[in-house]
Amino acid sequence: MNKIAIAYLVAIGAVMAQPMNSALERPPVNIAADSGLTRDEAITLLKEAGFEQIEIVAHTPTGRWSGAAMRNGHRIEVMIDSRGNITAGK
Repeated sequence: MNKIAIAYLVAIGAVMAQPMNSALERPPVNIAADSGLTRDEAITLLKEAGFEQIEIVAHTPTGRWSGAAMRNGHRIEVMIDSRGNITAGK
């Protein structure tokens, strides 16, 4: 492998090693699971957590929103549940 490919893999590994969910947990609120959040509320919570260029693409019957967003220069899959808890991954 060349040096650029190795540097890229090291950088990706460092980003993936960061625990993203721990800082994004929100305290329970009095929201019924089936009511969930509106699309605008989900986007606002993601922005408050430091995400940009948010693309919400799906809403489930249980009130979860999912999509992708940018954070720290990286595109990340995101999900936000009916209570406002954010799960960020790959």
